[in-house]
Amino acid sequence: MMIRFGKPSASYLNYIRYYFDPAENEAAARSGEAARLLYMSLPERQICKVCRLPLSGHEFKARTIPYIECSQCGHINGKFEESEAFSRSLYQGSGSDQLVNYYASASREAFDRRVAALYRPKVDFLFDVLRKDGQDPGKLSYADIGAGTGYFPAALLDAGAKSVKGYEVSARQIATGNDIFGREILFYSDPEALPDLLLSLDTDVVTMIFTLEHVRQHHDALLALRNNPRIRYALIAVPAFSLANFLEAAFADMFGRHSDGHTHFYTPASIDWMCRHYNLPIIGEWWFGADMIDILRTVSVALQNRNENKLAEMWEKFMEGAIDPMQEIMDRRKTASEVHLVVRCY
Repeated sequence: MMIRFGKPSASYLNYIRYYFDPAENEAAARSGEAARLLYMSLPERQICKVCRLPLSGHEFKARTIPYIECSQCGHINGKFEESEAFSRSLYQGSGSDQLVNYYASASREAFDRRVAALYRPKVDFLFDVLRKDGQDPGKLSYADIGAGTGYFPAALLDAGAKSVKGYEVSARQIATGNDIFGREILFYSDPEALPDLLLSLDTDVVTMIFTLEHVRQHHDALLALRNNPRIRYALIAVPAFSLANFLEAAFADMFGRHSDGHTHFYTPASIDWMCRHYNLPIIGEWWFGADMIDILRTVSVALQNRNENKLAEMWEKFMEGAIDPMQEIMDRRKTASEVHLVVRCY
């Protein structure tokens, strides 16, 4: 198995830099309030999202949301059951509109820069794993689930893939992405019919970049991934329970980069349970996170809020050169905020 730890933070820091501004931080922290209130009005979850056993275990609260650590598999579950209406409001409603408005305003040059900085490294990792498993990545076909405006499909094409399709729930993001590509790369997928889509795909590799955690039919989707004989590999990126969770729980007035967009967090134990149970052997892992960037941002914003702007500047200079080595410690402990897995599906 190929395992990789760490990733240079500079490119991501450039894209999240505006959250170091106290006003932007406050606006972002408030933006998730409506979704949190809606989520907490839903029925309580009875079974674990991953192992599907009756949910019991240690309960804690972070940013007003209660979570339960499953005593069976270790998965961190939001206490409430996501409804179809809740999911559609996030990914096909106003939340999707906000995303597409942001992306639509970007030039093709900005789109390409983002692809190169954030998405091409993911593709390079996937291709390295596939080559180690004896495959020629350029000869395989790819289907990206939850493609958004098409950043990951663009990175696949840039790396030499010839057959690439993306599937997305937001019609506006599909239209925006296809306009950027100048051809039809992205296609509509109903969020409630993902298992059917996975069973119907005629593709070698399925990619799901921060999609699986949002899938209501988690069990059926993984079964479909395993039972479609045409799918040979999958790249699955998921949010992991990490230092960022503790930081965001302790400083709830700060923008929750990690927590505000997720109601579930995977752990090494729950990932191991999931891949063994669905017979999806892991052939590649890449652990890296932005936890140390979160610490850098949290302290900087807190100091600026106290009118200690000079000290905030000193803080950032003080941390220069330390972010990546400190983050790699968390990555190697598998306590980073995200993990990319390549699994074999045959």
